[in-house]
Amino acid sequence: MSQHSWGYLYLFITILLFSTYEVISKTLIGSVSPLQINLYRFYFGGAILFVFLLYKRNISISRQNLLLCTAVGILNVVISMNLVLLSVWVEGGRASVTAALISTNPLFVLIIASWFDNEKLTIHKIIGIVLCFIGVGFIFKDTFSETGSFYSAILALGASLSFAIYTVTGKKLSVRMGSAKMNCYSFLAGATVLLILMHIFKMPILVYKTAPLPQLLYLGIMVTGVAYIAYFKGLTIVGAGKGSLLYFLKPVLASIFAMIVLSEKATIGFIVGTLLILSGLYTAILMRNNSKTNN
Repeated sequence: MSQHSWGYLYLFITILLFSTYEVISKTLIGSVSPLQINLYRFYFGGAILFVFLLYKRNISISRQNLLLCTAVGILNVVISMNLVLLSVWVEGGRASVTAALISTNPLFVLIIASWFDNEKLTIHKIIGIVLCFIGVGFIFKDTFSETGSFYSAILALGASLSFAIYTVTGKKLSVRMGSAKMNCYSFLAGATVLLILMHIFKMPILVYKTAPLPQLLYLGIMVTGVAYIAYFKGLTIVGAGKGSLLYFLKPVLASIFAMIVLSEKATIGFIVGTLLILSGLYTAILMRNNSKTNN
């Protein structure tokens, strides 16, 4: 298997785990708050990575990198991921709609990466982006017409934009520090800032029930620890622009998980959108790679 193939495999594992985030989080409604979910999720994930770094004897970090990790952590933990959960939890919010809108973040990533990383927008990328974006639009229109939640859509788009900024900046920091160390300190720093804000605004912090612990542990270990390491490892290999295109699979996978776990219905719009997304992925990634091989 080539290095690029490994890169895409890492990213597929990431998207598979990311696609369970909204669904698993929605099962916690009534047990814990959205802020508590992210607080425990990122503390769990950061603690696991810290133990790993301790085992590797690689916990040292400069003051500058710690400050950068804190900024990246705020972007991801405090802003983006909380907007995701608030989008799902507001009245009328649905996991499938939120996942579909967040999947637009590769469009923002490509624009940002083209400015800062000089990644070129090839014709295959542009066509693939258009097809994927239309596919996401089909899923969005079909499900949004049922929920009618304007605030949920705005929150999801805000999460998409902030996660795109986090993706580009986090990739640069990951190359400098290593994925495990960058994620470890950004998770712990971001969660600490979130903890301080929750304390200032007198929001509930401790979880006294044992029922939500399995979901919180899963979100912390798998969706946070494992998924983020694979995410930035994959981006380092294939590039932020190309790698983020796989994020268009998220609405497809998240909708399937939502149907299984939350009993959300499959619709014609979802099926059409899925086909367009897969066509866009083929055009932007596989067709481009095939043309390189033939040349």
